[in-house]
Amino acid sequence: MASKKLEIDVDSDSVVSLCALDVEKLEKCLEYVWNYLPSTMEKMERCRFSLSLVDKDYIKNVNGKYRGFDDPTDVLSFPLWEEEGVFVPPNHLPVVELGDVLVCPEVVRENAGNNGNSYEEELLLVVIHGFLHLVGLDHREEKEKEFMWSLQNKLIDKYKKITS
Repeated sequence: MASKKLEIDVDSDSVVSLCALDVEKLEKCLEYVWNYLPSTMEKMERCRFSLSLVDKDYIKNVNGKYRGFDDPTDVLSFPLWEEEGVFVPPNHLPVVELGDVLVCPEVVRENAGNNGNSYEEELLLVVIHGFLHLVGLDHREEKEKEFMWSLQNKLIDKYKKITS
């Protein structure tokens, strides 16, 4: 059996709220990013990121402090290996820590209703979205956005296949 390439370190306070998703299958799904971003991911054999579910007040404060927006948001990512907007992971570590993803379930639930998605679908979307930011993808420009959204959709489809 091949060893796991990716591990999600879920904050112990977040485990219950994350039960809508199968974290082990999500890890397996996200490993497909090696197929879609080979030049980005080839430097890493294994990686890990932390995932914390936080309340609206907490994410609003963090969003204000780091992004200058005084509003709660669904997801924030804090990549460890970004230099001038480029993902530059080290190639000498046995496991590369990618960074942190913060998700606000309250905002995810609101957005799910507004977007016609279930809570699980919206949660899956924002976790994948946050992870893609950790590996250097962004959506500031239209071409970047198209690529990132396309990859998000492929990974969502992969998760659905794995869990069906």
